[in-house]
Amino acid sequence: TGNFDAVSALLSSEDVDVNETCESFTPLLLAVSLGYINIATLLLDSPTIDPNIQDSHGRSALSIAVAMHYEGVVKKLLSPGITQPTHEILCDVVEYHICQDNF
Repeated sequence: TGNFDAVSALLSSEDVDVNETCESFTPLLLAVSLGYINIATLLLDSPTIDPNIQDSHGRSALSIAVAMHYEGVVKKLLSPGITQPTHEILCDVVEYHICQDNF
């Protein structure tokens, strides 16, 4: 489930950019993609996080969380002030609710 303590320690450093990409993945995108829900939640609590950054395929943390059925992450991403509403995000929200009705 990732190394929660190490990530927490890194986030306390002012030198860490939580939005820096490596091969088109931010730490948040990577955590959600790998199913490290506790790490994703920790990253979302960072005041400088930008959850709207997309990978090279146009996927956001929200679209990945919806596809993987990570309900807790989806709810956190949809919390007020976390994700800026866009057309793509509204589509993700609709998809999320459709999936909820089918499961």
